[in-house]
Amino acid sequence: MILAIIADHYLIFAMLFMQLRGYLVLANRLTHSICPDAITIAEDISGMPGLALPESEGGYGFDYRFAMGVPDYWIKLLKDIKDDDWQKTGSRVFTLDRNRGD
Repeated sequence: MILAIIADHYLIFAMLFMQLRGYLVLANRLTHSICPDAITIAEDISGMPGLALPESEGGYGFDYRFAMGVPDYWIKLLKDIKDDDWQKTGSRVFTLDRNRGD
């Protein structure tokens, strides 16, 4: 029973994700069709792959991707962790290394 509930939640998430992807691609396409010189920037917090890849390569078609994970990480590090405890934060490597070139 629990596995069926989890499977249903993943199915709902997958359907919502596909609708969201379609919306973002269409909104970006519409923006470029109305104003071909427009520059679209996707503000990315989650590390979603393909935001700044062309549609022809399976991406969303945004011109640039603004990765918010790194600035948010540094703000959290400066506000919440004492200077002496910085060496204990192994998440620094993960946060800085997970960004892609798209």
